[in-house]
Amino acid sequence: MSIESSVTPIFSVTQFGETYLPSVNRTLFENQPSEKLFEREYPNLFTKENHLYVIVGTDSGLLANYVLEHKLPKGSRYLFVELESVMALMNIEIPENVKDRVKVHSLATFAEAIEQDPIPVYFIKKATRTYKSQAAKYAYITEYVSLLSNVEKIMEQQTFVHSETLNQKLFVKRQLENVADNLVPAKVLSESFSGKSCIILAGGPSLDESLPWVINHQEELVIFAVSRICRQLCSIGLIPDIVVSVDPYEASFDVSKEMLTLPESVLFINSNHIEPRLLANWRGPSVYTGSYLPWNSEETDANISTVGPTVTNAAVKVAASMGFEQILLAGTDLCFSSSGDTHAKGSLEAAAGANMSIIGDWVDTYNGSKAETSIQMVHAREALEYEVTQLQAGQKIFNLSAQAAMVKGIEHRPTSNIQLSGPLEKSTVITKLTQPPPRKERIQKISDAKIQLNKAYESLKSIHDASVEALKINTVLKTTKSSHSDAYYRSLLGRIDKIEQQLSERYSSMYQFIKFFGYAEFTQFLTPTDSSEWQRKDLFFMSDAYYRAVRSSAEQLIQLISQAQEKVSLRLEELSPNANSGVLFRKWAEYQEFGRAMIWQKANMGILSGLQLGQIQALNEKFNELIHQKSNYSKRIEKSHSKLDQVERKLLLLQSTHNGFGLSQLAAILKSRAATDKEAGRLYRLADCFYHQLKGEHSLALGTLLKLDESQLTEREFKEMASLGLKVQKPEISLLALDKLIEYSDEYYPLYASVLKLTGQYQHAAETYLEYLNKYPGDVVTWIKFGQFMVEAGERDMAISAFHQAEQADPGNAVAKQYLSELYHQ
Repeated sequence: MSIESSVTPIFSVTQFGETYLPSVNRTLFENQPSEKLFEREYPNLFTKENHLYVIVGTDSGLLANYVLEHKLPKGSRYLFVELESVMALMNIEIPENVKDRVKVHSLATFAEAIEQDPIPVYFIKKATRTYKSQAAKYAYITEYVSLLSNVEKIMEQQTFVHSETLNQKLFVKRQLENVADNLVPAKVLSESFSGKSCIILAGGPSLDESLPWVINHQEELVIFAVSRICRQLCSIGLIPDIVVSVDPYEASFDVSKEMLTLPESVLFINSNHIEPRLLANWRGPSVYTGSYLPWNSEETDANISTVGPTVTNAAVKVAASMGFEQILLAGTDLCFSSSGDTHAKGSLEAAAGANMSIIGDWVDTYNGSKAETSIQMVHAREALEYEVTQLQAGQKIFNLSAQAAMVKGIEHRPTSNIQLSGPLEKSTVITKLTQPPPRKERIQKISDAKIQLNKAYESLKSIHDASVEALKINTVLKTTKSSHSDAYYRSLLGRIDKIEQQLSERYSSMYQFIKFFGYAEFTQFLTPTDSSEWQRKDLFFMSDAYYRAVRSSAEQLIQLISQAQEKVSLRLEELSPNANSGVLFRKWAEYQEFGRAMIWQKANMGILSGLQLGQIQALNEKFNELIHQKSNYSKRIEKSHSKLDQVERKLLLLQSTHNGFGLSQLAAILKSRAATDKEAGRLYRLADCFYHQLKGEHSLALGTLLKLDESQLTEREFKEMASLGLKVQKPEISLLALDKLIEYSDEYYPLYASVLKLTGQYQHAAETYLEYLNKYPGDVVTWIKFGQFMVEAGERDMAISAFHQAEQADPGNAVAKQYLSELYHQ
């Protein structure tokens, strides 16, 4: 007997005349019309034009009909994703005029449709929204848990792929902010350590295993460290030779700021778009990857490029470019640990504990086990596999951790099998190659940057003015009446064509860059609306959208360049022998560049006044406060890691995929919290129950649930107890559980009746069957079961009546016909 809820082909009709599947929606629509419920649950379902709405489940078809009964916003599409077992029972008729805009998919067809035009346009424009139907929200049918998870993963994947093209605005902003500090390109390091060995220390959970070996062999290795682990390294006295950081986000500063306490001998390799406070406050030598200016593609080819999506990917790229023959990876797990940790000990994430709300993919590890991972790490692994194909002959990458996710082309090698060639003259080589330019050269470099920024500023002003003129002409075109001659109309179009030609020819490079920078604005020019729906006014709208995007992008870039010019002027002021210290101190505080006070003091040793030294001391104190204060990022991490609201859903997914590794790991994590968190205790018992069931240990599975207080038990635990009671031949436990389950839903009555019969309570069983069948006379399967029960009980007339009811509900039912034939011939 199966206790798991499943889709049954029984429909009910509400008092409002609406037909639904009770197994899917239970009694949700019995006390109110579906329209009222949907209006309350989905108030924004029809508010936005040119949006993609993905809805998991159709609520027995009622939610799909609700959408079809409304006027759809222009350009918006509605994709329903439904269980195939539910789709087989429904016939949703979609009118011909909206067939391209409303579709009901299975998971398989949805995965294909999401990549077909024009759907990607919605992701490019960040115009997507995923909704849960009531069926998916409550998941009375457990398959909805898996369906929702798979749809969310598909949406997350598409969002991740397309978001890379929408984040460039922040990257450009950071690159311009860093123009005054990106003075030495990373290409100076090319082939500087040919034939040597290095190790890249990343922030994965396995990092701690390798650190003792690294400490013992630090003179034989060039040590790279990703910026976020500097706090851990400083705490054990391990000073890296090189620190690498690439992220432009503010959170990168929060997790990496301890690197600013490292000795000045350490080299900082940063992307051109690094979070500017890390670079501006850095006291030692630094080199940058990527191009110097965002519109300068020629230099990008010459310098070592910045790769992603993680800082480890960038570090591997740099190490390979430096010629290292043996590149070792430590803490590059690309997956979570068996205890659910996402980062190494000492990190903010590790301090917050395992994040059990993540529902990720599972990958193979070098030790033959499986581990959970995130979509970001999946892409990082793919990028790493590509970098392996770009290695020079003789270069090898080895991962020191057996717990790391397997990467094609990278072999796991324990530290005991690593061969090193002896001490390296690393500091001498690094210092010689990355020596900051003298004051005079630095002034010249920054002055040249100022000239280039000024040229870009003037070009952008011209492009901006041209776009304003084009918009004025387009406004005239939109309001031109039919009384005007065709010649006048064509002359206006000709003026716009001339403006476009001028922009494309005279400002070709900057005009292309504007389109790259303003990609988000230019997506407004794109439309998912079918071209057959276009009208003349739509063409004017698109022309308007295009030149508004040009104007807006130019305005934003003009502002960013103005800010970059201000930063450049500040750096030139720092280098001036007659610097205005009041301006310097004020601006450093404004930009949170407190560490520059120490840099300036060192460069002007012996010539500063007592007042200036006092102000520098105040800025030093601010610098220390900035380094040691608890960040908002840390608080957000702690809050997100403490949530348990996704854990039961995750357990059900692990159970449905028979993932014993995942259940065992999650059970151990929950057990550690059970003493202080009652809900964690319930979920631990449920995880332990699922794990034992997968191993076929049904008595242990039941035993772990029986240890819960009755106040902790939910429908899920009662269902498992009812099922397990039958498996271990303890039907009395099943009866107790089913007695509770019938309070949740009528769907449990047939099984309750069967178990009553099994325990010899025949009268009660018959009454339970009839109570249910009076309410659901269309349940053919239960009529047949009741008829069989009556045959066994010798109640011939009751049996005949039951099989007639089954035949009436399902004319031609072979089982009912067979029984009736036998009963009439007795």
